[in-house]
Amino acid sequence: MAGALIIGIVALILLIIRSQHLTNPMINFQVFRQLQFSGYLGAFLIIQLMTLGQSFILPTYIQLVNQQTAIVAGLAVLPGAVIAAALSPISGRILDKFGARRPILIGMSLIVLALLVFVLTSMQLTSTRITLIGLLYMTGIGLGAGNVMTSALQSLPNDLQTNGNAVLTTLQQFAGAVGTSLVSTIIGQSQLAYSKTSLNISTAIGTQRAFEALFILAIVALVLLIIVLRPKSKQPTSK
Repeated sequence: MAGALIIGIVALILLIIRSQHLTNPMINFQVFRQLQFSGYLGAFLIIQLMTLGQSFILPTYIQLVNQQTAIVAGLAVLPGAVIAAALSPISGRILDKFGARRPILIGMSLIVLALLVFVLTSMQLTSTRITLIGLLYMTGIGLGAGNVMTSALQSLPNDLQTNGNAVLTTLQQFAGAVGTSLVSTIIGQSQLAYSKTSLNISTAIGTQRAFEALFILAIVALVLLIIVLRPKSKQPTSK
């Protein structure tokens, strides 16, 4: 994992350097000079990383720790996916009516809370608990994820929005791959470290550590969003 990640980072740096010397680059990396966009981008990538990571963790836990079938694992995470899809258009209307701050910060707070509950209960998660906590997490995703992407693009000048969209969609795939690799590595290392115990115990320990890592990342994303969504101070009016 580390080798592939280093190769990916080096390739990205070379692409950025090459783009600086082209008249019409494929992607204009000037978008990174927009600090508000960069803050949104960092939070958005963390959200994608966490979501793909937990989508790997939960079915694995249900099958290896709870000894349930793949069908049960799929049914346990299905309600969360449904609620996130149902909330996406509603959250867009909330953004249009109340602005970005309210739905994004409420959504991110729900994500942080859900991950904290996963950390505290990861040694005794039943399929029902996974479904309920997953609903809380995906409610946060439905409220926040799409609005973070929308707000990121709106923070850019019109001539850079196409490039911003390309950066978001490209790095979204990268973040998802990193999230899956990260949690699978943590769980795999735990299974090796506790190989003398049963597979379900070692997997549960690895799950707890994986959720701890995701929880820390969620705190980072929340702080980034609080910074970029700070209310703008009103300018004093001259009499």
